[in-house]
Amino acid sequence: MSTPRRQNNDHTLMDDIYRRLPSTLYRYARFTEPEHKGWIQDTITGHNLYFGSPSHFNDPFDCRIPLSFKASPLRMEQFWRNYLKQIFPGEPLRNYKKRHRELIHQSTTPAGRAQLSEQVYESSAKSGMVCLSESADSILMWSYYAEGHRGVCLEFCTTPECIHQAMQKRNSFFPLDVTYCHELPVADFYSSDTPTFIKTLFGVKSYAWRHEKEWRLVSPYYVGKMEIPKMMLSGIIYGIKTEEEDKTLIRQWCQQRSGGSLALKVIRQKVGSFDLEVVDVDHV
Repeated sequence: MSTPRRQNNDHTLMDDIYRRLPSTLYRYARFTEPEHKGWIQDTITGHNLYFGSPSHFNDPFDCRIPLSFKASPLRMEQFWRNYLKQIFPGEPLRNYKKRHRELIHQSTTPAGRAQLSEQVYESSAKSGMVCLSESADSILMWSYYAEGHRGVCLEFCTTPECIHQAMQKRNSFFPLDVTYCHELPVADFYSSDTPTFIKTLFGVKSYAWRHEKEWRLVSPYYVGKMEIPKMMLSGIIYGIKTEEEDKTLIRQWCQQRSGGSLALKVIRQKVGSFDLEVVDVDHV
């Protein structure tokens, strides 16, 4: 459900996100099934990245933050008038006056608010996301996102230069960091400006997930494969249990790649510690 929202003219929120964006982010991945290998091969040799729907995420509350419909009658009237102007551009209000009244009434009843919320969630599921992490040495992330350390971790350059190049593509995306909360927040349906509404809906999770240190690449209203700049994929990190034949396969793909070499690395246990560390192996 695309709804009209106030634009934050000074872009304070998004500017702050870009200032905090790490220069490198990581994507943990499985590597045992043909589907997983095909996806990684396409990322290495084809420079493509898959943006998945949040409806398939493992957190059932992800991108389903409750909505608040508290607003003055005047604010509701203006909101829905602008919405209908967006849907029926150029038509006078009298042509959809009945629908205007229905939308206002719908947003004041429990059943109507539940229906509007589901429409927002369904619309959100049409936006694609890539989930990344600030950390490449999380023993938990290697355990459950990289098949018990048998998978790999892809290293992405997320400097302003890389992100700027990516945003010149036909289908674009923007970065968003995840905020972890003890208390369940609400998204203000009527009064939030666009960046704040998106941040609350797409970028808030339970504090239980804080160890993931997650950032997201969000592609509005596009789910699927997207070409990324060749320089954006910068390295491949093998897991502690990655099979030698899988390492050989990845090296072959790196050799087939056009557009610059990739750093090959391996994760290993620090001496005398449960912690992990990333060590360089080669450039291919």
